[in-house]
Amino acid sequence: MSWYCLALGVVLSLSLPLHSLLAQSPEGYRIEVEVDYYPNDTLILGYYYGRGSYAKDTALKVNGRFVFEDTTSLPQGLYFLLTRPNNNFVQFVVGKQQHFSIRTDYRYLQDSIQVVGSRESAILLEYSRFLKQMSQQANVYREKLNSLILSEEEKEPYRRKLDSLDRVVRQYQDRIKKQYPHSLTASIIRIHWEPTPPTFEYIQDSAARQEAQFWYYKRHYFDSIHPFDDRLIYTPFLHEKITRYVERLTVQIPDSIIKSVDQVLHLFPPTSESFRYFLPYFLNHYSQSRYIGADAVVVHLVNQYYAKGLAPWMKDEDLQKLIAEAKSLEPTLIGKKAPDITVYDSLHRPIRLYDIRTPYTILVFWSPDCGHCKKALPKLESWYAHYPEKDSITVLAVCTKLLDKEPHCWKMVREKHFTQLLYASDKFLQSKFAAKYHVNVTPKIFILDKDKKIVIKDIAVEQLDEVMKKIKTLHP
Repeated sequence: MSWYCLALGVVLSLSLPLHSLLAQSPEGYRIEVEVDYYPNDTLILGYYYGRGSYAKDTALKVNGRFVFEDTTSLPQGLYFLLTRPNNNFVQFVVGKQQHFSIRTDYRYLQDSIQVVGSRESAILLEYSRFLKQMSQQANVYREKLNSLILSEEEKEPYRRKLDSLDRVVRQYQDRIKKQYPHSLTASIIRIHWEPTPPTFEYIQDSAARQEAQFWYYKRHYFDSIHPFDDRLIYTPFLHEKITRYVERLTVQIPDSIIKSVDQVLHLFPPTSESFRYFLPYFLNHYSQSRYIGADAVVVHLVNQYYAKGLAPWMKDEDLQKLIAEAKSLEPTLIGKKAPDITVYDSLHRPIRLYDIRTPYTILVFWSPDCGHCKKALPKLESWYAHYPEKDSITVLAVCTKLLDKEPHCWKMVREKHFTQLLYASDKFLQSKFAAKYHVNVTPKIFILDKDKKIVIKDIAVEQLDEVMKKIKTLHP
């Protein structure tokens, strides 16, 4: 039994995010606050946006009160008052009514809060107190169930009591949804709803039955989300719901991630604040991701959304840079045919990538002054020297130094007695390997099949044994 709890941890950023807050009615807001027994003279008004919490306004105590006001209305959502210096907080709702007063006791912030003039806050606070009461009762029953003294038979009445509490909570939630269907509290209850799959008893195989239940659950996961309710992006709950779907209910390979990300973005109108939040969130998340092949998600997002004008908030200069970056990534996505290059050995004899005929080619870009390369290259030499099927692989190690720095490549090869790999360089960058392979860090490793398609990339030397075993299983 899992119930929504309003006790949230706050990670406060004192600088506002770059997005602009939604403009609402011109009446603005005025929130008067009294905090009994509060020794400090500063109070912060904060709000949630996606996964973060931010400071919106700061007020000083005047005549025993704190007043937050502006001529521009606040976006509707979940807000909090943050006390100093201990960062204790109390939460409330900002709805259409934005002229109201709050009174609370510093010693019991959330338990003692009273809001006058905001029906939205009254609904949420009543619900929060009800849940707290139910949770206290449930905890008593759970302690009995966790007892090592009671037998299973003696625990059964407490299971029934927990089930009964669960029904009471659901009835209360149903009443709120029916009585206040457009309230933020009703939306919060709905977003925490989860589908209950059928038993699929007609499926005899248990594994197949579980799989059917999983796919039912996943198909109906978003049934409770209203695409036009932008208030939820001003709570922590929409971000939690969405990222759980993409990161935990989705196989973490590029094609599956792309499909799930598209499902999420198609939930919301492109003009909504939710779309405006999740599109750059996914772009930034997968730009920084350590998942192999995550750049395919980035390229997809840029090509299908940014390049099609669905991010009008971006400056044109930044947008064009983003599109150009995605274009440079695209040729080296996993599954693409690797760009052909011609590089040169120590005697300046040409080595064309596409002329290498072994079933697999490991293409490595390295630099003699790269600390990671100094560790990786000896390991790569040793790995290849002891690899049992050496004839099936050619390792082409391309040094990235150019012009007068290029001799340092060969100096390191000689001094370290590197002899196992096929070493090369391109002093004058005639092959344009840096641009073609997006070589912005070293070492950078690509594994190509016999047709020079990129099977995998951006792995560590230490992973080569395991990776090659998997590749040969999938691509015999």
